[in-house]
Amino acid sequence: MRPLRISVRGVFAGAVYFILAAMVIMQMGCAFRAKGSQADVQAKASQPEAQTNPAPDAQSEPAREFVEAVQAVTAADNQTTAIIPAETDHAAPEIKPATKEDRQAAVKGKGKKAPVHKAKTADAKEPEYHFMLGAMAEVGADWDRALKEYRLALKDDPDSPYLKLQIAQMYIRQGRIDEAVKDAGEVVKRNPEYIPALKLLGELSNSQKKIGEAIDIFEKVIRLAPNDMSAFVFLGALYLSQKDYPNALRVLNIYVNSEDGNTMGNYYLGVIYLEMGDTENAEKYIMKAIQQDPSLDNAYVYMGVIEEKRNNPEKARQYYKAAVDLNPQNVKAREMLSRVYIQDKDFGKAIKELRELSKELPENLEIHFKIGQIYFDAEDYSKAIEEFMIVKSATPGNIMSIYYLSLCYEAMKKYPEAIEELKQIINIDPENTKAFLRLGYISSEIKDFNAAEKYYEEILSYDKSKPDFFRYPALVYLGAGDYAKAREMLNRGIAKFPENDELLLDLAVAYEKENNFDEMVATLRKAIEINPKNSETLNYLGYSYAERGINLDEANDLIKRALELKPDSGAIIDSLGWVYFKKGLYNEALKQVEKAVFLLKDDAVIYEHLGDIYDKLDMSDKAVQAWQKSLKYYKDEAGLKERVEEKINKKR
Repeated sequence: MRPLRISVRGVFAGAVYFILAAMVIMQMGCAFRAKGSQADVQAKASQPEAQTNPAPDAQSEPAREFVEAVQAVTAADNQTTAIIPAETDHAAPEIKPATKEDRQAAVKGKGKKAPVHKAKTADAKEPEYHFMLGAMAEVGADWDRALKEYRLALKDDPDSPYLKLQIAQMYIRQGRIDEAVKDAGEVVKRNPEYIPALKLLGELSNSQKKIGEAIDIFEKVIRLAPNDMSAFVFLGALYLSQKDYPNALRVLNIYVNSEDGNTMGNYYLGVIYLEMGDTENAEKYIMKAIQQDPSLDNAYVYMGVIEEKRNNPEKARQYYKAAVDLNPQNVKAREMLSRVYIQDKDFGKAIKELRELSKELPENLEIHFKIGQIYFDAEDYSKAIEEFMIVKSATPGNIMSIYYLSLCYEAMKKYPEAIEELKQIINIDPENTKAFLRLGYISSEIKDFNAAEKYYEEILSYDKSKPDFFRYPALVYLGAGDYAKAREMLNRGIAKFPENDELLLDLAVAYEKENNFDEMVATLRKAIEINPKNSETLNYLGYSYAERGINLDEANDLIKRALELKPDSGAIIDSLGWVYFKKGLYNEALKQVEKAVFLLKDDAVIYEHLGDIYDKLDMSDKAVQAWQKSLKYYKDEAGLKERVEEKINKKR
């Protein structure tokens, strides 16, 4: 049996594979349908089901969108190939078989001519038969059978680059990337200017995050095949993923100036400029694309992004709405439109958009998660729980859905349920710091200080990287009245973070609780020296002086400095009023404390101060009313309840 040939007589034989594959697909009724945005439809003849990432390091939204569109270009005219399968368990990259353009290039001599194979016989029926069986198996997603048949065909034509690439494609479907790379590399080694092999090897290099190698390969491709526009687009995406904007613009400008790249080229250039933060040029090129083709729904999406960057939410909403009207299945447009509604606090419209999206994508759990977040932000916790439970039921290990469930229960003061959800997170991820922090906080809220201590100490057992990890357990000890333990924990933190003024402020509080006034003052002064713009530290020292009736001028200065930093702080305004009170300036004191009450309507200490000022001004009825409100809002301020009750009793 003689091998098939791709040149001489092989020009006919090489085309046979192409024709046979087309016949198989047509007979199986496997017409491809485009998916996604109208922008994608413009760029491709079909969109496969599985998702790819031609430039895995691209992080920004414009870069991601551009990268997704690249695959559409590289898949153009791909109806004659077998259906692309879903991703394998090994997350094989979805790299397409040689396109029609590639095959035509091989038989017409575009780029490197396929090698001439020496004929052994004139009979090519048996390899053609195996190729047809392989193509049919590929249509049926039977990759093992397809691989077997392609290998049998290759036995009779061992030097066929096309068959070797088909085998490499089957390796990709099976997740056997290293073998695919090896086969594609061998084809390139023997045929260094064979375009389909170079493109496949470049895509494989990219899928393995060897971006530099992929760039070098595609630079070679565009030199050999300057009319292969898909290669220019792919190369532009690679440069964009590396934030190499000059080179991305260089190759995309070539695409723009090509016969096929005018509309989509302008669109892609606009996306690149948006990624660069150049909204003026981004608008220029995207609007050109819209003028050339008003049906490009994703172009309207990015015009919306531009208007958001310009702080024009109303214009952004109009563009997102236009994109949705053009393509109701545009996920990004509906998501962005719902986000604008959320910013406007129009939660009903936001949810409506996402519900419509859910009809199009009923198995998309991310939509339910977003709806849950909207209900959470709207404080409709029961409905939020319903949405998060949908996600959790479908994906029991989804930590974010469990975490939000715990937040909902916590907001509803259903603490046992919240704790149970958080413990589930710990079972999944034993070092989940967020879960431990919430467990510690909830335990403190319900006065279970032993449990809170345990949770916070657990964090420190594996992570001591943040000052707050020392502060939280110290605050638990302060709440439990164990001031020595609080000081010990804070000193551990200060030893690691000696310049952290928050740790020093907490240590000063511990000293105050122990009635160690001198150490408290010294610690606060050190904290102020480290950070003279910490309003809490300034206020704490100033109020401490005022409470004792000492250093009132310094107290006045400290509190006014704090007030400059936080002019609307009710607590600091009250401190200033208390300084005036201690100085005997009762009318000035009244003005400040009444302002503080307006800002903090449920603070027991401020109402006590207000009552004391009324008392000094001989306004006994108002004094008693203020003291009674102090008792109403009393929580656990040490000594306040007894002190205020005594004042009220004296007026009776």
